[in-house]
Amino acid sequence: MKRVQGLSKIKTNQVELIIKDLEEARRASLNLIEDLTDEIEKRKAAERDLIISRQRMMLHFEQTPLAIIDFDPNGNIIEWNTSASLIFGYTHEEVIGKFMTLIVPENVWEYIDGVWESLITQKGGTRSSNENITKDGRIINCEWFNTPLVDPSGIIIGVSSLILDITEQKKAEADLKKTQLILKATLNSPVEMIILAIDMDYNYLSFNDVHKAVMRSAYGITVEAGMNLLECMIGEDDILNAKENYGRAMKGESFITIQEYGDKVRSYYESFYNPIRNEKEEIVGATAFARDITKRIESELALKVSEEKFRNLFEHSPVGKSITSVDGSINVNGAFCNVLGYTEDELKSKNWKEISHPEDNKMTDEIVQSLLKGEIGNARFEKRYIHKNGSTVFTDVSTYLQRDNDGKPQYFITSIIDITDRKNAESQIIRLNESLEQRVIERTAQLEAANKELEAFSYSVSHDLRAPLRAIHGFTRILREDCKDLLDEEGKRICGIIEASSVHMGQLIDDLLSFSRIGRTEINCSGIDMTKMANTVYNELLTTEEKKRIKFTVRKLPVAIGDFATIRQVMINLISNAIKYSAKMETPEIEVGCEKNNSTPVYYVKDNGVGFDMQYVKKLFGVFQRLHSSKEFEGNGVGLAIVQRIIHRHGGEVWAEAEVGKGATFYFTLPVVGNLKKESDIITKSMV
Repeated sequence: MKRVQGLSKIKTNQVELIIKDLEEARRASLNLIEDLTDEIEKRKAAERDLIISRQRMMLHFEQTPLAIIDFDPNGNIIEWNTSASLIFGYTHEEVIGKFMTLIVPENVWEYIDGVWESLITQKGGTRSSNENITKDGRIINCEWFNTPLVDPSGIIIGVSSLILDITEQKKAEADLKKTQLILKATLNSPVEMIILAIDMDYNYLSFNDVHKAVMRSAYGITVEAGMNLLECMIGEDDILNAKENYGRAMKGESFITIQEYGDKVRSYYESFYNPIRNEKEEIVGATAFARDITKRIESELALKVSEEKFRNLFEHSPVGKSITSVDGSINVNGAFCNVLGYTEDELKSKNWKEISHPEDNKMTDEIVQSLLKGEIGNARFEKRYIHKNGSTVFTDVSTYLQRDNDGKPQYFITSIIDITDRKNAESQIIRLNESLEQRVIERTAQLEAANKELEAFSYSVSHDLRAPLRAIHGFTRILREDCKDLLDEEGKRICGIIEASSVHMGQLIDDLLSFSRIGRTEINCSGIDMTKMANTVYNELLTTEEKKRIKFTVRKLPVAIGDFATIRQVMINLISNAIKYSAKMETPEIEVGCEKNNSTPVYYVKDNGVGFDMQYVKKLFGVFQRLHSSKEFEGNGVGLAIVQRIIHRHGGEVWAEAEVGKGATFYFTLPVVGNLKKESDIITKSMV
């Protein structure tokens, strides 16, 4: 029993030891598991950190505004981020494995070779600025930051480049340089006065040559940088003015002033004041830009005077005037209102089409369009307006389109004259002319009938009157010859008077018939050698003995165009008169010549005969009108009447000038003279 108990006790102890060992082993296992778990967590955390780090790196790689390009040692592209695509235009797939000259223009290859060699051999970073080329061929400016890629063993396995597009920066630098040049040119402009950089104590910081010259001429002072502006001025007014203007600018105001200088000779300056601010927007001084605007002010004053004159002319003109804008609104003067019966306010509220006759609007539109297009500069035309009372007003319109300095249309200046009365008169004249035409037709028929009656009368005179005259003349001659022994001296004298009177009566009948035929004879025009005609007529009228006592002169006469026969009759009558009325002079002188009157030839026949009193000149060309008795000079007083009728039928004029005892000159014109330009065009009648 005791042995059994003893064995049990031993086993119990062994079990306890085993349990204790197992417990220790369990605790050891738990500790090991806990340690392994911690290591696993640490590794997972490290892996997460690595992933996050890689993600951050890739995020920075892709989202950085800088282009990142990695190259292998040979210069081939092995990595390319999004910004590189945005800058150069290529996608990632288009560039991987391509040589760097894809984005480097040929003119910088040699430079790039030198940079690359420096990177590979010296293992140091480089920075460079050069031109690059994009996919679409644009040249851009870029700044490159290059770093060699080195493995742990120290071998260079490539190059990583950070690239910044500085094209806009370069452009800004160029613009800045240009601006600086412009500013420099502006500062030294010979027509402006600029003062720059006056500090808060009114000391000069900068100024241009013009201001320097002005200060020297105005105050006798040569200004230099650092001098005080106020100390350079003479006169309390100038100092106070400078303090006020620059003081306002130093308080932050920007403004423009116009100042007047001088007493006898006035000058005007326009000044622009501005504060100077530093990078913190603190005011550190003031600038002023001044220019001489004397000529502009004088021009403005002259323009004001001119505008006042124009306004007075416009408002007080007796002619209706309007200024019409391109959109059709109008301004008018009082005379315009009077023509149409509206007040000025009523017309201002109307468009020009509202007061125009509807039938004239199309014509007016066409004229307006021609003016707007510049096809015409001004226009004058007749147009109808509608009076306020509804009646039609006819006007003579003159309009002109005013343009600005750029040629853009501004407004129409229009003048109108009321011609309603004239148009009504013209309408009445047209109606009268229409009735007159009918009356002319009737009168022409009456005249043709009268001419026929006159021809019958002339025939009757020629035949019926001549027979009795011949009988009277014949029987008187028979009586005088057969009964001469039965007639005393008085009877013979009376018979002689009867014979002479019958002959004179016959001559009067012939002259009267000749005068009446002149008006009915057809005119056949041709070229006439007037010089030859005058000489021929003179030679036919006189014998050789008679010619010896007369001094006859014919000047060079231009060829005339007219009816040869009737113009010859004119020459015969005028030369005959000259011979007759100068016959009693000791040495008769007759001259045929031509004068010019406004390029129209005026023919004349001049003598030194008895002449006549000019108060009776109106009777000179009347039928049977004589200024001298038949006892002094023979004739019937029909010759000059025939001359006048012939010249008038040719469309010319005839007149005379004379003085008693000093001769007379007869003038006549033929308007068609000179119409034929070449002698070959003139068919001259021969003198037969």
